[in-house]
Amino acid sequence: MRPLGASPFLVIFTCLFAAGAHAEQPLFYFDVGGGLSQIRAAAQFFNGSATGLGSTLGMGTATHFALALNMGEKNSSAGYHIGIQGRYGTGSDTGTGLSLSLINLYPFLRLEMKGIFLSLGLSPFAWQRAQPGAGFNALSRSSGILFALVEVGFHHAITPSVSFGVVASGQFASVGGNFSYNPYLSGNAFLRFNYGRARAADAGSSNGDKLDSDGAYPGWRYPYGRSN
Repeated sequence: MRPLGASPFLVIFTCLFAAGAHAEQPLFYFDVGGGLSQIRAAAQFFNGSATGLGSTLGMGTATHFALALNMGEKNSSAGYHIGIQGRYGTGSDTGTGLSLSLINLYPFLRLEMKGIFLSLGLSPFAWQRAQPGAGFNALSRSSGILFALVEVGFHHAITPSVSFGVVASGQFASVGGNFSYNPYLSGNAFLRFNYGRARAADAGSSNGDKLDSDGAYPGWRYPYGRSN
């Protein structure tokens, strides 16, 4: 029998997880990303905009941005953040021939530890579109719908100021107190731009970059060295 060894994927994930523990927390940050989405329970999400929709729309695109403020300790590997997030998703319905899109705006609370985060948001603010062709015209404000957001993701530093990450999200809609448990799903890759780090640059650093707690540069590329 072949001896049980460590999976390469497990080793890579463990290294990334450990590296995330050393990254200094920013004061605030901006996320921007894109990926794929699928809107389920379409009648709930587009209530009043279109009739005769199928229960699940075809695959579409997803984009998002988020601006968040770190409310925890700046040098801690764990913290909680508050912010605002905008999400845009599309889908198509073969039965009606409509192209549908939804824009949501959420205030959110995010819990993060060592680069892994969980976000929760709740908002009535949304705009929807159901037209024969793709576009941004004929957007209308959603009325009488309460939207909820749940997302789980991971990010890792590329440089002290920029991180790369992935996030999976589910959005839910409640119409007149009738809550749908079939989420509008999306999976995005994103970049995070960090601002306002709490600690000044190390006095012995000639290039002005910030060091983490063990004196190393956070980010995957720094172990390979750099030229001044």
